[in-house]
Amino acid sequence: MNRLRKCIKWTAIAVTVAITILLILNAYFVWSTGTRLEKRLVALRQAGDPVQLADLARESIPPEQNADVFWRRAADDLDAIEKELEAQYPKKGYPTETLSPAEQDRLEKLFAAYPKVMPLLEQAAACPDADPQLDYTVSPLSRFLDPYMEHTSRHRLLYRVLRARSALLLSKGRLDEALSAHILALRLARHWRREPLLLGYLVTVACEQLAMDGINQVLQTGPLAANLRQSLDRELALHDTLEGYYRALRTERAYALSSVQELPGGGLWQTWLTRGFVNDLKLQLIDLFDRFLGKGTQPYREVVSARSKTTSTGSVLNPLTNLVRLLEPALNNLREPAERTRVLSRSLRVLNAILDRAPAGSDRTPKFDELGLPSETTTDPFSGELLRIKKLPNGWMVYSVGSNLVDDGGNLDGRKDVGVRPITRHASEKKP
Repeated sequence: MNRLRKCIKWTAIAVTVAITILLILNAYFVWSTGTRLEKRLVALRQAGDPVQLADLARESIPPEQNADVFWRRAADDLDAIEKELEAQYPKKGYPTETLSPAEQDRLEKLFAAYPKVMPLLEQAAACPDADPQLDYTVSPLSRFLDPYMEHTSRHRLLYRVLRARSALLLSKGRLDEALSAHILALRLARHWRREPLLLGYLVTVACEQLAMDGINQVLQTGPLAANLRQSLDRELALHDTLEGYYRALRTERAYALSSVQELPGGGLWQTWLTRGFVNDLKLQLIDLFDRFLGKGTQPYREVVSARSKTTSTGSVLNPLTNLVRLLEPALNNLREPAERTRVLSRSLRVLNAILDRAPAGSDRTPKFDELGLPSETTTDPFSGELLRIKKLPNGWMVYSVGSNLVDDGGNLDGRKDVGVRPITRHASEKKP
């Protein structure tokens, strides 16, 4: 009996010592990760970067300078126009082929019924700034996401309306006005580029690329006014940028750090015992986004060849590390659409210059230094080499090798190469 009591006593002592050691180690873990995390957050704040969702809130701007104020005034009319377009073109929400006289008549009457829409959109595009006035202080974060997603989805609606407007004008031979509708879409997209998170950025990129697809269609159709070609070149130059890419990463990082506070499991991850793991997760998230922000200055070819296979930078075996690994593929895939937009911008500037300068009916492929464009405009963002130019029987093709870094001979259908070419029956099939 005495032997059993001694055994129980020493077991209790051993367990107590073990628990004490674990508590001391956890206290050190919480302290060390918390100290490192605070230093990183201070550095980000000093750099002017947001570190939580609430940091994305902006100072209010005068209504007359806020693009969102004007296009919200047009929201009801845009909804009504979209309903009509969905009824007429249920597959895509806008026409993609040359309109018949009957279709032209229907669309003309549709836009005439809402005469305030286009002036309001012009006013929105002319504004110096835009603020959707979202509430960045709500909790849980799902209460932010619902209105945010509804807001960003309306960008697609607006694009479809402008695409239909351009199709009407193009069918009536009013090429300058058809092109102006797409330029208007790009001007509005520059406002949307200020909005946060990866999702909003990808929606903006999709609208930019589809507007550029429409621009290509107009350019390949016929002659345009010289001053409009110049306006187009200036607008396209403003979309040859990674500015939206950087903003998406920085704001997504702030959203991710805020999301950590609402991990599944409720208050379990808010206790002192688990705080070190949460701190370590935040450090890993900061490291992950810093890595991708750093890669933004590197050429695409180098980014792809040096792409890391691991994401965890934590100092311990953290059960939350998988959350970081799940995020990495989305960040890896973000650079490709960013570069695709830059390719289309440059390809259209080259095409615009060719059509402006090359003699009508000429089959000679012009040299890049004959186009009057900056040297960076003729460079392929994917490969770092020159863009490719081909003269086809029905027009010009300008393209990049695309993300596979291989010249597939201008294979734009399979999205192997990226660029512009004379419009075919199968072009513009995706609904924005």
